[in-house]
Amino acid sequence: MSSELWLLRPITAASLSPVGNPYGGECGSAVLTMTRRCIGGRGRGLRPAAEQGFVLPLAMLGCFTLLLSSLSVHTVAMEARLEQGAARRQRLAEDLLASAAQRLVGELNGHHRCLLALPLERWSEAGPGCAGAAVLTTLRRGNVLGEDYQLLAWQPLAGGGGADLLLELEPEAEERPGPRRAAFRVALVAGEGTQPRVVDLLERGLRGVER
Repeated sequence: MSSELWLLRPITAASLSPVGNPYGGECGSAVLTMTRRCIGGRGRGLRPAAEQGFVLPLAMLGCFTLLLSSLSVHTVAMEARLEQGAARRQRLAEDLLASAAQRLVGELNGHHRCLLALPLERWSEAGPGCAGAAVLTTLRRGNVLGEDYQLLAWQPLAGGGGADLLLELEPEAEERPGPRRAAFRVALVAGEGTQPRVVDLLERGLRGVER
């Protein structure tokens, strides 16, 4: 009975000492060492409640900051891709309209010089001997590298010596943004008889589609 009561006593350094301890010696020292480690380990693992409540907001703030940084990088990348796409579309429009202008001016200079001195509105007055209705239709509308275009303006300069040309790429079902028109200056000189001839074609730049 006395041994059972002794087992219920609190464990202290004195009770675990070799003196007066029925389990004294090395056994008592080992138990004392394990008890100190256990108590010390628990003490180090616990944090005050105030400190634990302060760590959670910091973690959330860090996650939110990383999320904002990721969104910013994604936005910059998207803007860069959009700018590159717009630049590609602009270069394509420039090339297509320049090719269309060269084709049209070459056709006029080669076969229909009688139209060079007339504005577009008066081309039909030139008569069948200059250009019939079917020819005028092909001159007003054409296709270059798979893209349809139309002639919007041909206006000889008041002082002579040239004409202004305006072409437009036809809109598609899914219209692409950006300029779809281009203006050109055609240099003319007096040719045989009263008909001028083309000597140069100058680009004057793209223009946005007017609505």
